Amino acid sequence: MSMKTLVIEDMNNVDKWVKKTGTGTIQLSSEAGRTFLRANGYVWYEYKENIPFDPKRLYRIRAQVRQAKDPSAGKQKAIWIGVAGIASDGNTYINVNGANRFSSQHYFAAASDVLPVGTWQEFTGYFKGHGTPAGGKHPDPEAPGTMYPDVSYIRPLFILNYPDGDGIADIDYVILEEEKAFPWAWVAGLAAAGTALYFIARKR
Repeated sequence: MSMKTLVIEDMNNVDKWVKKTGTGTIQLSSEAGRTFLRANGYVWYEYKENIPFDPKRLYRIRAQVRQAKDPSAGKQKAIWIGVAGIASDGNTYINVNGANRFSSQHYFAAASDVLPVGTWQEFTGYFKGHGTPAGGKHPDPEAPGTMYPDVSYIRPLFILNYPDGDGIADIDYVILEEEKAFPWAWVAGLAAAGTALYFIARKR
């Protein structure tokens, strides 16, 4: 499976993200040559740009997260990683229920996941096409999730220290990738030139 990177954020540019809700704050931090975003308390951030969504392609969303400090009460340190669905007008939200809300979105990589303190972990999710039920965790490319019908654009998102936790969580990167299209134009050119083509089918 060959993937094309659509968004790769090593979190050095906070201005590419917009805060949707949360009582916490974020700041750039570094450790052992690594720069990451540190969330003090509960934060919910979404990528500012609309990424065109092609329902015929397979997508992968990845993010690496670490819980640096546990909250003072309960298990208020849940991690959510995925994408927000946007309608063709580029503004209206479409969540997993078809509603115009930024919440209840398509959390393909992480959904209420928690980590022990000090452990970096990469969360990965796959999705393709439209359908219902939409969203849900889908770590297997052979069984990708779906976006709710009529989603035309997507925006990566992350939620840390949910709900209303006062712990500290770090996020190292967020990467959105799209499966590369087969070069049909190139194949057609070879066929026109009389080149013999042999195709080997393989399970994806």
